[in-house]
Amino acid sequence: MIIVTLIKKAFWSQFMRSSTFFHENGFISLFIFFTGTMQTHRRNQGLDFMEFGWNGLLFEVPEEVRFTRYGGNAKKGSFMLEAENYLIEGKWEPIPKRRRPISVIAATLIDKMGEQYGKKKRRIRKQNVTILEKNDARVFSHEALYMVVKAQSEERLYLWYCDESNRVVIVRFIFKTFDDSSKKIIKQVLESFECHGKDSNVWSLLNFRFETPMDFLLTDTKIAVGRARFILSGKKVSSFTEKTSTLIVEYYSMANVVFQDALNNLDEWFKKNYEKDLCKQLKKRRIKFVLAEPRKLLKHELVMKESKSKSGLTWRETTRFTNATWYCPESNRIYIVTFTHNLSRPIIFKRQIPESEYTDPVDNLLSSFKCH
Repeated sequence: MIIVTLIKKAFWSQFMRSSTFFHENGFISLFIFFTGTMQTHRRNQGLDFMEFGWNGLLFEVPEEVRFTRYGGNAKKGSFMLEAENYLIEGKWEPIPKRRRPISVIAATLIDKMGEQYGKKKRRIRKQNVTILEKNDARVFSHEALYMVVKAQSEERLYLWYCDESNRVVIVRFIFKTFDDSSKKIIKQVLESFECHGKDSNVWSLLNFRFETPMDFLLTDTKIAVGRARFILSGKKVSSFTEKTSTLIVEYYSMANVVFQDALNNLDEWFKKNYEKDLCKQLKKRRIKFVLAEPRKLLKHELVMKESKSKSGLTWRETTRFTNATWYCPESNRIYIVTFTHNLSRPIIFKRQIPESEYTDPVDNLLSSFKCH
């Protein structure tokens, strides 16, 4: 009986990993546990939920889920959250210029599912996907389409247009056994779901949280054991002027083990362990940082650094750099946040950057940051 149970679990785990139909180029797989204490918790009839924010989507998920796949940015992308007996998958893409009824989007999606499932089973023909149920629904402030379909197993899909973010959003649920607990999970996810914000995007995962301007897009993500990095950027172009902002949020885990001797001098740690890598990320040979006025985040002392550079010949650039580094004992992480603001103009124009353009974004980011 034990052997049979283990075989069933192995089969289900393998099925969930092979069943994604939201795979895209650049789609990255990982295996991450949400551990520790997150900032936002909610208990729903025996299940503990936490906040999950990613690429302009914000909702609550069970604490047991793992963030296992991700790809794209706020315009077009996808994610997967997995637990032992279920998965939650999301996809979003721009609304087509020639808008079609959401039922047509659903039909196209089901057709692609049949093709992909057929390929996985090495069939010449696509696998038949049966629609078991189809109803109207509502998610956030949007009218949505709800479907129950069956190919390899029963899947529950919600599709809707979000005009505010100019996206078609699709959320998919697969459960090993659909029971009352499954219904609670779907209910909590959908009732808490926000697919567009008013002033900022919330990033909430891996036991930390921060907010960014709406026009900042994720350009690079690297998540590994002991280290994670998120790079976002925004650009504004007008006549003879280009403004580019870049935000890098990074942390190192197990800091009191890996960097035990450096925690009392983060300025020195930065120079020895991080500055060279940061210059490489920003494509700069060297950045001459100087210490700035220290700040506090929650109860942590932040080591602040600033820098300024000028470059270019006929098209000149002025760049301001701001960096904050601190150790969070509660999460046992060293956090490094770097913000750059670049102004490019022809040589005949002045390139003075107003102070608010590089200080306000840093102030807003740090005031929203929760590191444990």
